[in-house]
Amino acid sequence: MLNQATFKDLEIPFIAVATDYHSGDTVSLQTGNIAKALRASISVPAFLQPVEYHNRLLADGGLSDPVPADIVRQMGVDIVIAINLDMVPPETEHITIPSIHVVPAHAIDILQHHLALRSVKSADVVIAPDVAHIGWVGWDHFFNQTKTQKLIATGEEATLAAIPQIKEIITLKKKGQPLLRRVLNIFH
Repeated sequence: MLNQATFKDLEIPFIAVATDYHSGDTVSLQTGNIAKALRASISVPAFLQPVEYHNRLLADGGLSDPVPADIVRQMGVDIVIAINLDMVPPETEHITIPSIHVVPAHAIDILQHHLALRSVKSADVVIAPDVAHIGWVGWDHFFNQTKTQKLIATGEEATLAAIPQIKEIITLKKKGQPLLRRVLNIFH
């Protein structure tokens, strides 16, 4: 679909974010083949193999920077609006010690939640739809049309609810007033 397009071919600036599989460092991809950069950026371990690109083995950017607001800020944009799908702390219904099968996935959910909270610190607005019920291993939601439609609706509702705050920030920016970071915990 991309016909060997490169970052130079884009009219709107874009950066794909990946994680160096060996060092764990966040890697901003903004040169070369877009398709390969995107493939590296979505290489979620256990689902897609890491990709060799620019002499590095790269995996999903969410491993090191799940909401790369800081990278967008470094691009020089005026207002950073971030979407954090890990804003809600992971909960468990287990009152007793959970089964050995549940522990690893829940532990990853906890790590992802706290990493995402750090990642959004430089955003002006953080929209956080309540999708905590998916978790790290909730990939079945993305392959089930009914579940996918519910996820899309949840995101749309959270975004629509954020529009007044976004307009307020745009107005403040136009007036040259300092922006106050807004975290919009909009749960539906």
